[in-house]
Amino acid sequence: MLEDEQQQELEIYDREAEEIVLGCVLIARELFPKLFSMVKATDFFADHCRRTFQAMTNLHKRSVPIDQYLVSRELTDLGWRKDVPFLSRMVYLCPTSYHLEHYAVVVKKFAEKRTKITAAEHKLQEAFKGASEIKGI
Repeated sequence: MLEDEQQQELEIYDREAEEIVLGCVLIARELFPKLFSMVKATDFFADHCRRTFQAMTNLHKRSVPIDQYLVSRELTDLGWRKDVPFLSRMVYLCPTSYHLEHYAVVVKKFAEKRTKITAAEHKLQEAFKGASEIKGI
């Protein structure tokens, strides 16, 4: 059990949560404004999820309905055709759109975790840089 907990601490994103939250929107397009208010494109770690969210955002800003076909067209127009097959997976994985908020919170928490890790890495680099400058004195 301890190994499982340690493994979870090491995870920096949840691919299924990222895909399911987008699947929620693909099956219930009226939920996009709610999702848009909770997360931003950079909160998605997986490239295909980040680009899919961006495609949905583009459609929403142009008042174009969000559905699997129109998102696939937008992805293709943006040069991200390789992401189109993931749309079916997103819909397949999504058991119901009812839990969109839960999945969005998971995505957001992992994004915050990555932000903290990045900040810690920068501090560590600064510390090592400072140590090498001290050696040079």
